[in-house]
Amino acid sequence: MSTLSALANVMGTAVTAVPPAGPTNQGSDVLLRLVGRMTYGFTAQEWELAKSLGAQGYIAHHLNYTGIDDSEVEAVLAGGYWTLGYTPHQLWQLYCDSNFDASVILEHLIGSTTLRAVRSRRQLFERMVEFWSDHFSIYLFADLAFLLKTHDDANVTRKHALGKFKDLLRASAKSPAMLTYLNNNTNVKEHPNENYARELMELHTLGVDGGYTQRDVQEVARCFTGWTIYPIGTPLNALAYRFDASKHDAGPKTIFQGTPNELYIAPGGEIQGQKLLDALARHPSTARFISKKLLRRFWGENPPIEMVDQVAGVFTATDGDLKAVMGAVLSMNVILSTPSKYKRPFHLLVSTLRALDAKIDRWDYLAGLAYNAGHYPFLWPAPNGYPDALGYWSSLQLTRWNIGSWLIDSRVPGTVINVGKCMAGAIGTEGVMDRIEDMMLGQPLKTAERNSLRKFLGVSGPTPPLSRIQDALSLAIACPSFQWY
Repeated sequence: MSTLSALANVMGTAVTAVPPAGPTNQGSDVLLRLVGRMTYGFTAQEWELAKSLGAQGYIAHHLNYTGIDDSEVEAVLAGGYWTLGYTPHQLWQLYCDSNFDASVILEHLIGSTTLRAVRSRRQLFERMVEFWSDHFSIYLFADLAFLLKTHDDANVTRKHALGKFKDLLRASAKSPAMLTYLNNNTNVKEHPNENYARELMELHTLGVDGGYTQRDVQEVARCFTGWTIYPIGTPLNALAYRFDASKHDAGPKTIFQGTPNELYIAPGGEIQGQKLLDALARHPSTARFISKKLLRRFWGENPPIEMVDQVAGVFTATDGDLKAVMGAVLSMNVILSTPSKYKRPFHLLVSTLRALDAKIDRWDYLAGLAYNAGHYPFLWPAPNGYPDALGYWSSLQLTRWNIGSWLIDSRVPGTVINVGKCMAGAIGTEGVMDRIEDMMLGQPLKTAERNSLRKFLGVSGPTPPLSRIQDALSLAIACPSFQWY
């Protein structure tokens, strides 16, 4: 009974991709629901923080993320992740250095992403960074993205994750990683490239049903002619954003012609694209599209229309202030009605590491466990980002179970979960069961799950051997109460 396949036989139908009846590891306590929605997973420390602040105080605490002391994580990043603050030119210089292993750039990006998700005290901020990384998705191995995504992560998603949406949109439009990924670096007046223009409206702002036409795509593409990057070899500025006026179509443009949102853009240069971005950020379709996506991530897969309208109203009234928008997403009437959500693989990995207080020396290795389940940071090949839908993730059961099994068995280099330390002071089967619930959920497992674990450990018996407890922890990670949140 040491493998997960054998453990699953003990659990029977409890280990499934179907949510258990009623709330999962949230109970009726709004604080547990908030911790589940706002973080990458329950920890005793986070739970104590939520209880000490109360619901409104806890929300305000995480929205004011710059006021949260994250010095421990920042110290680790400063000590070993030195490429994170590099400019495109500096990253290119590293890549060209024959004595430098360019894979270090990716190790720093992936390792720091995992480190921050697990250890950062700015948990809502990190979840927002992941959300925007999906929204403005850039495939890591497309063209120069393996270099430029590091700069994009620091200067687009992280810089503006809880700022103004219009600033986030502007930063993305000028990101060298986005410019090259969606080919706008080749968008010139003689031969307009419509790729970025189409994805800008379909994926970044209005949504596929947001009321634009093919003519609008063409007009938007004209606005962004000349938005490109400095050529490789340019001193100091190689691969950085530049506006090339000689490649720009400076003529007038009309977007949404014949609609209440018709936009006329006078002849000009770079300002044409900037005006268009601001108009798209203020468009009512954008307010609804962004609000619905945020609710899908933080509430559930099919948010009610009245809930979308409520959040979109805040988006419009605050000019896309994302702190205010997230305040609406996390409001009591929203949180109290949250359905269970299935953790995506990276979320499952991180929540396991957080719950069991793993000792980690090599952060870049860990994401490989999520990769095996189809979810590695920045590796979705299309510009629409990793799906936020149960139907996509529910078929990868074995690889999900293996995440817990590999971690508990210390089969990931540089990562150790000290089960003995986790169970210190837990006496007998019931004591072990209570400790598992306290560490991983903050409340009891569902009755069927607890009974199955008790049966595996030995009902009402003495403290089980450590190897048996290790297998029980693997099984607990596979329980619906932990797989769902």
